[in-house]
Amino acid sequence: MKKALIPITAALLVFFMLSNSVSAGIIQYYATRFQGSASGWCWIFTEMPLPGVMPSAHGKGRFDIRGLAIVREDTGTYWANTTDPNTNIWIYRTQMRVTWGSNACVVHLWSSDQMWGIFADDGDYFVISNMSFAGWYKEELASLHFISGTAMMWLAPSGPPGEEVFVAIIGLFIEPEHFLTFAWVTEEIEGYPRGYLARSISHRVTVWPIEWPPSVPI
Repeated sequence: MKKALIPITAALLVFFMLSNSVSAGIIQYYATRFQGSASGWCWIFTEMPLPGVMPSAHGKGRFDIRGLAIVREDTGTYWANTTDPNTNIWIYRTQMRVTWGSNACVVHLWSSDQMWGIFADDGDYFVISNMSFAGWYKEELASLHFISGTAMMWLAPSGPPGEEVFVAIIGLFIEPEHFLTFAWVTEEIEGYPRGYLARSISHRVTVWPIEWPPSVPI
């Protein structure tokens, strides 16, 4: 496990844990720092990118995310979701800008109360869902208009075992309906359009245990 020493951040995370703990027993929690980005060519899906669904267009753009989380461990990965109110995820400096043809989409993303995430420091990958977003969308000759909703982000390997390709995916949903999905890949995938590879995908996850203070006898 990679370790990091960030005294101020660690102190704040410990304070959060102590002030929100509802259990008499000590459960091991971890602090997580994560960041990722993708730039260059990407695919655009107007339908949910399920198996067999092809992209409707390709464009160019960039996506960036940074954040911190309080997580619990489970079989080699770490998670945060609403089933444990002591876990949490904070994202910042998170945005996406993509253009294709006469279309453009620019959004900023931030934390919501319903966010959940899975993080792995072995492989430096993570998935986060139920982020909030707002921004602007322009479709061909239509006027620029405001959009908002929820988003999911996948910065992790994808594909059958042994054939995984690392991908960066941003899915935008307006209320319950899928709006657009943007996918960056750095390797050719059989059956998908060739030649539209991202310039780069970066990803980093650092996890370290939260040190609980020793108990004081009463």
